[in-house]
Parts: sequence; C-alpha cells; structure tokens
Amino acid sequence: MSTSIEFQKLERIERQVGDLRGLLVSVERGLRRSRKTGDPAEQFFKAAVAAARKERFEYRAITNPARTDTPGWAQELLASPVGGLLLSLTQSAFTTVARHAVVVGFDPFGQVRMIYDDVVASASWVGEAQPVPVTAATLASLIVKAAKVRSVIVYSEELRESSDFEAVARRLLSDAIATTLDATFFSPVAASATTPGGALVGVTPIVPSDATPPSEAARQDVRSLVRALGSPGDVVLCGSAATVAYLSSVLGNFAYELAASASIADDILVAIDASGIVMALAGVPSFKAAKEAALVLQDEAGIGPAVATAPTMSLWQQNSEALSVGLGVSWGIRPGSVAYVEGITW
Repeated sequence: MSTSIEFQKLERIERQVGDLRGLLVSVERGLRRSRKTGDPAEQFFKAAVAAARKERFEYRAITNPARTDTPGWAQELLASPVGGLLLSLTQSAFTTVARHAVVVGFDPFGQVRMIYDDVVASASWVGEAQPVPVTAATLASLIVKAAKVRSVIVYSEELRESSDFEAVARRLLSDAIATTLDATFFSPVAASATTPGGALVGVTPIVPSDATPPSEAARQDVRSLVRALGSPGDVVLCGSAATVAYLSSVLGNFAYELAASASIADDILVAIDASGIVMALAGVPSFKAAKEAALVLQDEAGIGPAVATAPTMSLWQQNSEALSVGLGVSWGIRPGSVAYVEGITW
C-alpha cells in the first residue's frame, strides 16, 4: 500500500517538473523574441540584393509575434514583403495612413471589390409583443484596381559585390518609393489607367479659421476637419513637417495621429478617416536585374518626345548594372473619408 502511495507521489512530482520545464522553455522563447528589434523591410531588401546578384531567395513567414501583436503595428501589412517595405518608410505619411487602413491582398492583374454601408440601418426600442420597425440600409462598393509602382536604380559592379550594397539599395529605393506614394496619394489628380486617384479628388477645401492667436486658429481648423468627417473611426492628420511640428506643440496630448509629408504644402492640413481607406497590396514584389541594357535617362513615364531626345547610357560600356523593382500597391477611398483645410497661416 505504501509503495503505491510513494509511486503516485513520484508521478505527481514528475508531472510538476515537466510543467515547470515547459514553462521555462516558453519564457526563454518569449524573451528571445522580445529582444529582436525586427525589420519589417528585411525580406524586401534581401530579395532585391539577391536579384541583383543572381542569387536564389525564398520568402519566409513572419516569425516575430512580439511585434505583430503590438497595437497599431498593422499585422496585415507585415504579412507581405510589400507591406513590410511600406512600414519601413518612416518619412512617408502614406505609410501612417496605411497602418490604420483596411489592408487586403490582390492579384496584380485583377481588382478588389469592397462593400460598405452607405446608409446605415437603425434599431428601435420596442415593448413586449410590439412590432419591430424595419429600416432600410443601403450598401455601396469600392473597386480597387491593380496598380504598380516601379523604380530603377543603377550601380557599379564593384558596389554590387560590396557589403554596403544592401544599405545603398535600401536608401535609394526607400526614397524613390516614399516620394512617389506620398505625391500620388495626397494629390487632387483623378485616377488614370496606371495610377490610383489622389485622396483630394472631388473634395472641397474648408476655409481656414482667422481666429487669434494662431494656436486658437489651429485648434478650430482641427475641429472643422474632424467635424467634416462625420463620425470617423480612425483619424490621421497629415501636413508638412512644419505644420505637424506646430500642431504637436499646440495640441499636446492629442487623440489622433499626426503624420508629416514633403508632398503636402505648408498651408494645407489633411484629415483622413483611415477606416474608410482600403489598401490593396500584392504579396511579392518583382525584381529584374540587367547589365547589358541601354537606359534612357529621363524622369517622365511613358513614350514620347522626351524619350526620343533624352540621353542614353550603356550599362555594359560603363561596367554598371541596373535593378528594376515593382510593387503592387493601390487604394480605394470611401466617400466622406477625407477633408482638408487650405490657406492656413499659423
């Protein structure tokens, strides 16, 4: 009898030791993950370097849950190398909006349809055995068409083999892509066959406040913008670096996020309800490397007189190479999700 009791005690102790060992392993793994700083654009730029060097690269799954569980870190963006690149563009207000937007994936040659409520149904208080009023809700849809941003960088063969190549490629591509995305998103230019429409298309600017002192005018302009959005879900205020810096000093502990962009003029402040923005991303970027091509050295897109008269460069003759990068990025904007003030003087 006593032998049986002792045996049961030993089994219980073994189970407890096993539980403690499992807990220790879990804690160690958690600590290791928490020490990782994480680079959301790591896969993108390593793939770019591999393409330039004609090396094989395999995309891996995201393995940093300590960062993706952080509120506002945009788990959906981290799910793809393209989204990871967008998160790394700290100089881009477009990226800030994307972190708060609805993010979906799409076929680079297709489109995405998103349904939203145009007129919301209502509910009523009713008594026992009383009829429930029926209200009509209207649904509308956003069609987000596929679009692609492309950039070409040129480098020497020696630089491609150097240890600095990834850092150089990161800087050149990040600057080019961030500038293009911000300039397009914060523009009043309608969509074309190749480019998504700007957020300011069809939006009537709000007259700025003339209150004094300037800090009070800034507060009133912010109130006017938020009021114009109706019942926003997630507001991001975007302006130039100078405008955002002034707002930060005036508003203090502000409820909404501020984002600076070089593509927004100093006299404009834009308010965006990010819950009404749909960001569509292709999962994997495209890379093409060449070392025997001829480049046309001009900035205008398309084929026309500028291309015919522009100077050219032979990569082979100058012992150089080029890397072409393509990102599938597009967006759709629900009506009423954007407001802006134009003509501010504070």
